Amino acid sequence: MLIPERTGIDQRPAHIADRSEYGHWEGDTAVSRKSANALMVLQERTLGLTILAKLPRCAPKDMATAVINRLKDLPAEMRRSITFDNGQENRHHTTMREALSIDTYFCDPYSSWQKGSVEHAVGLTRRFWPKKTDYALISDEEIAMVEYRLNTRPRKRFRFLTPLEYASRVALTA
Repeated sequence: MLIPERTGIDQRPAHIADRSEYGHWEGDTAVSRKSANALMVLQERTLGLTILAKLPRCAPKDMATAVINRLKDLPAEMRRSITFDNGQENRHHTTMREALSIDTYFCDPYSSWQKGSVEHAVGLTRRFWPKKTDYALISDEEIAMVEYRLNTRPRKRFRFLTPLEYASRVALTA
């Protein structure tokens, strides 16, 4: 088995799909033939928050380290689950699961549409860094700037609030 202890998306609770609770993420990577480096993209399903990080390689250990580093300081209610595709970079999901006390789920093979929020977020990053970008040449500051721009982009589903504005309102009412 390529991904040990894999839990399929068919076993993911329905409330994750209907976005009735925040803290459920989707994860993916943006890769380029021009670069050994990759870009980790996490998208929170309910609040629309996007998290980016550069990976030295599109490898399981690098992905697990990046996910843990970016999510570990969030409150527990903001890190309930992550849904991945079946890429080899997600093999160390059990490390993430243990370090973050988070559930991990996997799309059906060849069904990346099952995590459409993060697929859309990857598409938005391509507006800044097209497919042939060498991610090694992108600075951490530039990645932080793009992350900020994605999180301050108004969304129709939030009545044109940004994900950061929407998240702050949800946090205040919770």
